[in-house]
Amino acid sequence: MTLGENVVINAGLRVEKQKHENDVKRVVMDSTDVSPRFSFAYDINADGKQLITAFVGRSYHQLPQEAINAYMQDEYNGYERTLYLDCAFVDCVPFLPGFRFPLSLGYSASLGRVTPGLQWDLVDAGLMSWDGIDPYYKDEAILGYEVQVGRNWAFDAKLLWWEISNLVSSTTQLAEFEGRIDIFNLTANTDDIPGIMTALYNNAVSSDALCVGPPYETWLAQPGAIAQYVEPYRDYLAAQFQFNRRFADGWGLYSNITFAEVDGSSHGSVFSNTNDTYGENLEQVLLPADIVNCQARQANRTVPVNCAADWTQHLGTPISLINRDGHPSFDRSVIAKATGWKIFNITNSQTFTLGGHLTWNTGSKWQRSEGAGGSQIDPLTFGIPASFGSGVTIGECGGRELDSYWWLNLSGAYGFPLGDRLTGEVRLEIQNVTDQQDEVGITGTGEVRALRRGFQRPRRYRVLGSVKF
Repeated sequence: MTLGENVVINAGLRVEKQKHENDVKRVVMDSTDVSPRFSFAYDINADGKQLITAFVGRSYHQLPQEAINAYMQDEYNGYERTLYLDCAFVDCVPFLPGFRFPLSLGYSASLGRVTPGLQWDLVDAGLMSWDGIDPYYKDEAILGYEVQVGRNWAFDAKLLWWEISNLVSSTTQLAEFEGRIDIFNLTANTDDIPGIMTALYNNAVSSDALCVGPPYETWLAQPGAIAQYVEPYRDYLAAQFQFNRRFADGWGLYSNITFAEVDGSSHGSVFSNTNDTYGENLEQVLLPADIVNCQARQANRTVPVNCAADWTQHLGTPISLINRDGHPSFDRSVIAKATGWKIFNITNSQTFTLGGHLTWNTGSKWQRSEGAGGSQIDPLTFGIPASFGSGVTIGECGGRELDSYWWLNLSGAYGFPLGDRLTGEVRLEIQNVTDQQDEVGITGTGEVRALRRGFQRPRRYRVLGSVKF
């Protein structure tokens, strides 16, 4: 819609239908969603040279079939979960009584099977409420300013923001079913998880009359731990500037720089957040023994930390919820790119074009972490599948940053005639001319080390030829 000579408005609605079934044709998602979007452009002088633009909209994500196959099948009998007995997760004693038979350090002990189909057993038995999964969505807003100065240069500035909401996650949890405690994959929208876990706890309480050992609910996530679960989130805020200029005699330079921040407590894949560990095994809370064990390991760390100073405040908190707010590893504070070229006219029909592309960005975000949760595993217990410890961040998630790095690509192309109607071109391309390498890796405990196999941009040469009619 056009208003006068200066304003153009566009509005739209996108209607999407998603229906997904698992291996036994159980409907796991059946959703109809409406995505509104609105854009606005104001031509300041009504000549197309200066524009103020704006956009707001919502888009829904498709639930990947991979997530259904991995986490939401009825008949998949799961996989065995084991604990490797070492000093990172259990007390460093010379001998452990074992789970099925005596085991010493260095062996793996079975903790039982993770059974995705148990979720549907709980649903069918009425022990877990279920009305399907809703797709998660991204709300987005962009505000821009564009100016065209003559025919040869332009400037563009944008502010960008988006937030992902209504996330879906798949985490391992414990539940009581038919007189047995078992591990299963709980796949649901994150805002439903506290209610689901509370219902599983209450069911275990009501089943205690059948229990011959410790009450069932003592193995499960406790109400106090469940209450600390806060729905995870992820958002993005950036300022982006672009400058494009064509000079005389065949020179050109295009460049842009982005200042950005990705923030949140959910660090899974954007298009399949089921690989996020936020809220995993809510029954495992941080205990004083975890802090003692963590502090003892610092003598052998290249980047030692004070476990007690950071973790003491989190005692009693589920270990998968500790220090999760922060920045994912792929967050880059600054990314700058520039593309330039020069065309040399050798004759009226022969040219040589020299081009280059430079990229510079700040380094990956990282954090120190240590194993926790293993102090809660009782090696004398048989028949109770325990979940094992996992890495817990010490300090802000993504609060540390590797060194910035850059790389340069160059190309040269020679164009020549091939008769009256054909032209040919031979092009040489060199990727990563300066052989810049990100020669570091991050260990499982969040320590930086040299890592030659981490080279991701080897120098490459390519020769290409083409013919144009």
